Amino acid sequence: GLMFFIVTVPMERLVMWLISLISPRLTYFANRNVKRGQTRNTLISMLVLFSGVLPSFLATQTALENANVENNLRQNLGAALDIRVAVWGRTEEELARQRLKPAFLSSELAAIPGVEQAAGMTFEYETGIRDEIGFKRAGVRVQGVEGPLEEVIFLDMVDFAAGSPQEAFAQLRADPAAVIISDGLAQHLAVPLGGTVKLQGEGLDHEVVARVAGIARRIPGMGGIGRSRLEAQNGSVVLISREGFRRLRTELNQPLPPDDEPVLERVKASLAAEADKEEMASLMSDVFREEYDLWFRFLELDLERIIASQASQQIFLLVLTAISFTTAVFGVFAVIYVTVYSRRIEIGMMKAMGMKRHQLTGMLVIEAIVMTLGAALAGIAAGAAMGYVTYYSERILAQDHVNFAVDTTVIPFIVIMVVLAS
Repeated sequence: GLMFFIVTVPMERLVMWLISLISPRLTYFANRNVKRGQTRNTLISMLVLFSGVLPSFLATQTALENANVENNLRQNLGAALDIRVAVWGRTEEELARQRLKPAFLSSELAAIPGVEQAAGMTFEYETGIRDEIGFKRAGVRVQGVEGPLEEVIFLDMVDFAAGSPQEAFAQLRADPAAVIISDGLAQHLAVPLGGTVKLQGEGLDHEVVARVAGIARRIPGMGGIGRSRLEAQNGSVVLISREGFRRLRTELNQPLPPDDEPVLERVKASLAAEADKEEMASLMSDVFREEYDLWFRFLELDLERIIASQASQQIFLLVLTAISFTTAVFGVFAVIYVTVYSRRIEIGMMKAMGMKRHQLTGMLVIEAIVMTLGAALAGIAAGAAMGYVTYYSERILAQDHVNFAVDTTVIPFIVIMVVLAS
């Protein structure tokens, strides 16, 4: 607020110029008094400015969140239906029993009306990766992919630095030695598309030589894949086929685990357009409740729930704005009262020279509007600027796309409140 307080005077000049287009004669007299009373108006300007910062900041944040709610959900879920195994607070033995078998996709989930295609993701296997000569290394989390993931996720949100998403996922299914790595990891290891990397497998002297089938900047519904080279040095996600995942986790000269081993912790599915999502959610909860501990999220249902909550957010912000400006209204009243009382001789001279009552009142109203609206606009600029900087900086760090938005509820309400109070 203090940084933007210097903007108050230019904002007053702007408001004065706009009002002069409507009433130039009264603005002429008001202009002289406003400039003459800058010192007297400082405290009330600061009060009005500070009252506008917080509501404008929250309103800008809310407007940006509302404008990006669908993008954020699509990025978070990755598909129309996201199913996760509840892994919180479970031991490894409990997780081994809770994880899903690959047959879950083709038998149990496919039997639910409305499900079109499904793909599964295994749990994350923490290991190391290095370039072909061992010059650079990094810690990674390897995930196996089961099914046509490219036909399930939102392809319009997939961003590859090298390679085609469709071809990369097809190679993943066809070749157990093919991997998809993040752009940051590719930069760190200095490995190109089609290059060779070595993954540390289970046991001693177990290394899997893998070929880079795709380099991804972003894959919706998956964390650990991005452009940051720093983040990729410890904790980047590497995608591999489920068969490659089985081989990586098996010690050398040991038999592979059974093909139906329960390893899936997350499932993504595409849905038929005419499917009733609420009915599907209820049916899936009834069918899978006893055998599995699953968490279902439907994109459409989550979107409806968030949109319904937006109305209550706007009401809260309007109430907050009204409370914030209550003190400012009394401040405006006090300053204008003192201004009028201290200018009785000036007012008497104006009336004696022929100024009518409504003209005199209009001049004082213009003075009040200019003094308070200029400060309110400065507060709005401060709060909105802080909101944009905060939101965009968070999204840039998260490497997410942002749709620009402007608040059209709270900020106009602030302007209306200030004018009416004046």
